[in-house]
Amino acid sequence: MIYDTVTPNIIRCNNFLPQFTKDRIWEDLWANKDNFGIPQWGKSNVHGQNDVEDYSHLCGGKDWWDKEAPNINKLPDWILHQGLMSWIEEQKPKSVFHFLPKFEWLWSVHAICYNRAGYYNWHQDHVTLLKGNTWCNNIFTANVLLQQPSPLKGGEALFMDGGIHIEPAKDNVMYLFPSYIPHAVKTLRSEENVEFEQQRFSIQFWFGFDNLEGNSPRPHAEATVVEGGERYL
Repeated sequence: MIYDTVTPNIIRCNNFLPQFTKDRIWEDLWANKDNFGIPQWGKSNVHGQNDVEDYSHLCGGKDWWDKEAPNINKLPDWILHQGLMSWIEEQKPKSVFHFLPKFEWLWSVHAICYNRAGYYNWHQDHVTLLKGNTWCNNIFTANVLLQQPSPLKGGEALFMDGGIHIEPAKDNVMYLFPSYIPHAVKTLRSEENVEFEQQRFSIQFWFGFDNLEGNSPRPHAEATVVEGGERYL
C-alpha cells in the first residue's frame, strides 16, 4: 500500500487491497446482487415519498446502503490503517488529514454498480443517515473502486479541487478526501450492457460525527471497530 496525492487534499492508494481480501469483497457484492436497485433520493416528492429515479440528473447507477456485508464492513480497518496514519504524520505542512488519527469516527457504507451509460454527477457528501436513526455529519469520504476485466470504458473519477482533476478508471484504487470536495464519475461506455461481475463497483465510506455541536469528538484511543460496524476509533 503506497500512498500519494492527487492534490494536497486528495490521497490516492493504488493496489489498495491484496487479492485474498478483494476476493472476499466480491463475495459480499455477489451476496448483495439483488439488493442493488434504483437510487432513492432524500428529498420528498409531492406525495411525501422519497424520489426514485433511474439515470437522473444525479446518478446513473444502482446502489445499496448499509447491507449485511461482513467483509466490506471490515474495510475501515484497511482505509484508516496505521500505515496511512504514519504516512500522514510525515507529511509537511500539516493538513486536514492530521485530524484522522485523533478522533473517534462514525461511518456508513454505500455501494454503487455502474453498467453501460452509468455515471455520477458532481456532488459533495454532506450528511448520512446511519441505520435509519442517526444523522452523521460527513467529514471525510473514502472511495474504493473495483473492476474486473470488462468491455466497459470510461468512468474516470473527477475531483474539483483547485481545478478539475481526472483520474483514470482503475481496479483496486482507494481515494480519501474531505467530503466537501466536489467529485463525479464520467459516463461509462460499451456497445451493450455487461454482466454483473463485469460492472464497475464503487464502495464509499463516509466518516463523521453524529453531532458536531453537542458532542465533542473523543480523542483517538486505539484502532478498532466497535459493535454495529458504525463507529471507528
